[in-house]
Parts: sequence; structure tokens; C-alpha cells
Amino acid sequence: MLTALSIRNFGLISDLDLKIGCGFTAVTGETGAGKSMLVSALGFVLGGRARREFVRTGCARMSVTATFEPEPDHPVRSLCGEFGVAVGDNGPLVLSRTLLRGGAGRAHLNGRCLSLGQLGDVGALLADIHGQNENRGLLSCSVHRALLDDFGEHGPLLKSVAEAWFQWRSALAALDEAKRLSDVAADETSYLRSCVEDLEGLKPVAGEEERLVSERSRLQRSERSSETVRSGLELMESSQIEATVARLSKILHRGRVSPKISEERDVDRFVESAFDGLEKALIELEEARRCLESASSHLGAGPEALEAVEARLFAIRGAARRYGVVTDGLLDVLESMKDRLARIDDAELETRECLKAEALAKRRYLDLADALSGERRSSGLRLMSAVASELGPLKLGSMRFRVLIASRVEGDWGEFGQDDVIFQIASSPSAEFAPLNRVASGGELARLSLAISVCLSRSSLSGTLVFDEADVGVGGAVAAAIGDRLARLGRDRQVLAITHSPQVAAAAGGHWRISRLDGAAEANAFIDVLDRFARREEIARMLAGEHVTREARAAAGRLLMRA
Repeated sequence: MLTALSIRNFGLISDLDLKIGCGFTAVTGETGAGKSMLVSALGFVLGGRARREFVRTGCARMSVTATFEPEPDHPVRSLCGEFGVAVGDNGPLVLSRTLLRGGAGRAHLNGRCLSLGQLGDVGALLADIHGQNENRGLLSCSVHRALLDDFGEHGPLLKSVAEAWFQWRSALAALDEAKRLSDVAADETSYLRSCVEDLEGLKPVAGEEERLVSERSRLQRSERSSETVRSGLELMESSQIEATVARLSKILHRGRVSPKISEERDVDRFVESAFDGLEKALIELEEARRCLESASSHLGAGPEALEAVEARLFAIRGAARRYGVVTDGLLDVLESMKDRLARIDDAELETRECLKAEALAKRRYLDLADALSGERRSSGLRLMSAVASELGPLKLGSMRFRVLIASRVEGDWGEFGQDDVIFQIASSPSAEFAPLNRVASGGELARLSLAISVCLSRSSLSGTLVFDEADVGVGGAVAAAIGDRLARLGRDRQVLAITHSPQVAAAAGGHWRISRLDGAAEANAFIDVLDRFARREEIARMLAGEHVTREARAAAGRLLMRA
């Protein structure tokens, strides 16, 4: 409910701070004192229209701030969360709105800036205003369906309809995907099969790139040693060192065994030494060959192994680039493509299954939505009967109220079913039905809203109801009936009613009097919260006029006693 209202420089109201309690509060005062200005200020802060003339004469800006304390489970709290305003389960909602004389304005919720549309959405859940210049709440067709569903206690069925709706949406999405797969199967299958063959031929292994890089580094180091060994062996082979030394050794050997003459003994020693050296050289050369051959056998793989490793590394890295993954991701790509191929291969079967699932989900939704429509029609009849019984006592007996249940086209179905719910009124038995605000005048509309609100008192989401002169043009028993219904509403809701009727004022639990003080520069409106004695004087004034008599005070006392 509304707990506080602060107004600055709004029309006749210069500076006003109100603490507001629960129940029914009557607001009275002389004509022109500023009663409707109070309603306009509340409508303004709830997202209503802004007019430059609202800014008090001589002031550059005006502002209105309203504090509400809705129930912990009230839907306005989740709506605030959607707008990025955290209000918790128990925190107050502080709405503020300013308007500059130039026309610019800003709106805030708990200090966070809101758009005018967001402010209006929040305000629509917090308060209903019915009257001469402000009409918010029941006149909005967007809330009629929710009000009727609450009135008819359709909550469990609504939940089932919503669940069926989302299941049907999910089934439709699955069917669309299956059809899409079926449509693109031919082209995509060719591509996928090519990719799978490519990857299966490549046979990627997890961690292979790291292993190949390490192996390539090892082989590169080994290749440098292998080149030295191969070069040594090739040189020994190509230069025929061993054969040359062997032939030389044979020549010297023949010289050793030929007859010697004494004159050649010195030469023979040299030849012997040379022969011995060549024999040793042959032995060393043989040993050198065996060492090189042993080294070659230990080195193992030749340049072909390095080429193979580099070719494999190039292949897996190239595949990774083609598929936009790291090399270790190639296996995942292969599995994903195999799964995709399997799904495409089963696309026709899947499409048939999805068609069955979608048909079943739609049938369930239609059955539940039809049941909800039936419940709405039944609840609509009960609401029509209840409102009709309220119209006579409120001097609206010639009016007819109707709850229209209009079927939506399939494209507009939703989680709330297939219906639009519209409250309509016919001004006379022969008139055609039309939306509420197109038929009733200001006073009639306020009384009509009162009648509907009384019937929907348990269903209204708004904790605050405001009626601006619902008693205009009526008196006596009709005014008493209005007061009685406002008091009944006040048992469950916070009700503010601008009234000129003493019967209505006497039915209230609280009473404010708005007075106007005409100053030298500008008139100013202010509010007094009346105690029981002051209430009797105010109601007596309303009965007698300018000169309050003893009889008027007595009559006012009797009205207060009956309330």
C-alpha cells in the first residue's frame, strides 16, 4: 500500500508531506481547494500524463515522491527485478518523478532511473485511480484477463496451460530443427562424409603434436651426428684408402722377401719400417671403419625418419587449421561430425517422431486452453451478475456490464491461453457495448469502477484504490451506498476517496481536509488530518454549507455513529 506521499510545487500544492495509513480515507474540502490536484499528483508519479501547467507558478521544477510497501510475493517485485532494480522481499518501493517548466522530466525507482513506460508498468501494479481526470487500472484491457482469472481462482489451471504452452513451444522447436536437418541433409552429408574420411585417414592421436615436436628435435640432433658418420664412411669408400695401403704393403712385402745384398741393408731397414707402419695403418683403418659402422648402426634412423615425422606434423597441423581447432581437438571434431552424420541419417525418422510429439503437445495445450476458456466464460457470467447487483444502488441501473471473452488467432496464443478478456459497458438497455472509458462520464465511470472493484476486491493486484468524486451528481441513499462500498473495499485494500458527500465521508475510517490559502503571490493548498471532533465539524459543513448549525452538527454526529 501507499505509505507516504511528498509533493513539491505541483499546481496549488507548494510543499506537502503525508503519512498514509490503511483502510478507507475520505478527502474533503471546498470546491477549488485542490482535492483533484492531489489525485493528479499521485497519477503523475505512477506514470500518468505530465503537463507543464502542473509546475507551480514561479517555480522552475516540481516533483512528486510516493513510497509503497507491497506484499513480499507481490508481482511488482519481480517486475522491478526485470528492470534492474533490486527491492528484495520486504523493501519499500520509492517512486519519484520530476518535471521542469521547460517540459523535461525524469523518473526514478529506489534511486534508479526508469523510462516512462517502465514507471507506468510499475505504477499499474501498485495503484488504481478512477475519477474525473485520471483513470488508471480497470480501464486498461491488459489487466482484465488477470483480474478475471483471479476472480475465478483459475490459478492451477493457468499453471497447467502455461506448462503445456512451453512444452508445445519446445516440441515445435525440435520439429523445426529436424525439418531443417532434413532439408540440408544432401549437401551437408557430402561435406561431412568427406571430412570424416579425411580425419579417419589421418587418425589423429591425443598429444601427438607434442610427441612429434619432441621426436623431430631428437632426430634433428641425431641427423647432425649421422651426417658426420656417413661422410667418414663415404670418404673412406670413395678414396679407397685401405686398398691403396694394402697394395703398398704388398709391394713392400715383396721387397722384404727378395734377396738382399749387403749394399742394400740400410735401404731394407727403411723398407721394413715402412712395411710395419703400413701394417699398423691397415689395422687402424679397419678399426676406424668398424667404429664408424658401429656408430651408424647405433644412430638408427636416417633422414627418411625425420622427413616422415615432419610430414606427419605438417599433416595434423594443416588439418587443425582447416577445422579451426588445436591438434588435440581433431578427435572431438571427428566425433562431432560422426554424430552429426548419424543425426542426419536419422533425420527422416526424427522428423516423424517430432511431428508426433508436436501434435500431442499441441493437443494437450488446446484441451487445457479450451478448459480455461470455459472457466473464464463461467467466471465472466458470475462477475457480470455480481456487478449488475451493484449498479442499481449506485444509480447506474440502466447500464449493462459485460465480460467479453474474445478468441485470439493462433499466432497470438500464449501461456495465458487463447483469450482476450475485455470489460465492456452499455450505457442503456438499447445501446451497444463498448470499452468502459468510451461510454461512462467521469462520475459514472468512478461509480462503475467502484462497483467492479467491490466485486473484484479479492482479485485486485493493486493495494491502493483512489476514487475521485465517485459521488458526483448523487446524494442520499446512493451516496450512502457508495460510502458503504468504499468502506467494504477498505477492509482489504487501502482506499482514498475525494468526496463532496457527507454520507461518503462519514463512512471512512480516516479523514483529510484540503484547504486553500490565497496568499499575496500564489494560492497554496494544505491538508489537515482530522480527529473525530474535527470530522464532525467538516461533515456538518458539508451538510449545512457556509453557516454550520446545531442541527447540522447533530446530523453529522448521527452519520458518524452509523458508520
